[in-house]
Amino acid sequence: MSHSLTHGQTWFEATKQLLHGAATDLSLPQSDLRDAESLLLQHSQAECFQEEIECLKAGQPVKLGSKLSMLSLEIDPAMGLIRVGGRFRHLETSCDMEIHPIVLDPSHVVTKLLIKDMDERLLHPGPDRVFAETRCQYWVNIRFPNTYRRRRL
Repeated sequence: MSHSLTHGQTWFEATKQLLHGAATDLSLPQSDLRDAESLLLQHSQAECFQEEIECLKAGQPVKLGSKLSMLSLEIDPAMGLIRVGGRFRHLETSCDMEIHPIVLDPSHVVTKLLIKDMDERLLHPGPDRVFAETRCQYWVNIRFPNTYRRRRL
């Protein structure tokens, strides 16, 4: 991916490639780019956390054997994504992303693209900074620094 693409365009390009093959025109409204990002995240979670999604949608707790069982999870009703819940769930704020990050699997290609994009936008500051900035919006398993380092090698 080109270094000159914005974050939203990077997400959109990945989504278009996923759904339709090679990306073409990337000059779309921000709302379309947000929709593309949401679709890509939904697809990623459906591939990695299908059982967890089914449990949460049925109002049941995640099974104890799940790699996400130690987290307080909830489904975002607006986006249909798994988020980390917790004690701040009743806090009124305009930015759920910061308080309730979206759960991502560290081995999924979408997560790797997100890490690569974050690293490039921050001008390659090192894994700790990329990890901290990513955690502001996304909950990636603790193996995240290893995911970052493997990609860099």
